[in-house]
Amino acid sequence: MSSIKAKRRKKAGAGQYILSAILLLYTIFCAMPILLVFIGAVTDEKTLATEGFSYFPSKFSLDGVSSVLKYGKQLFVSYGVTIFVTVAGTAGTFRYEYVGIFPEPPRF
Repeated sequence: MSSIKAKRRKKAGAGQYILSAILLLYTIFCAMPILLVFIGAVTDEKTLATEGFSYFPSKFSLDGVSSVLKYGKQLFVSYGVTIFVTVAGTAGTFRYEYVGIFPEPPRF
């Protein structure tokens, strides 16, 4: 019987830390517009009109959120249509690619 030795993990070098820092910055920059949209949704409408979008608004209000939730049923129907179109399109694409790869049905 052979014994399996545990492999030691190598210490992270300077390149790993630099790459991690770059990926962290990229993640933060990608998340910032999403955060700005959320903050804009809870900012007072008059403040948005006078000061514009800001990460630190002077006045908050939930009127924007309540107006979106007022049309809850339409929102769910719209999301349902979006999800259905996405899933159907993906399934159709997979089927089209499968036929292109395997022109004859596989034999089992």
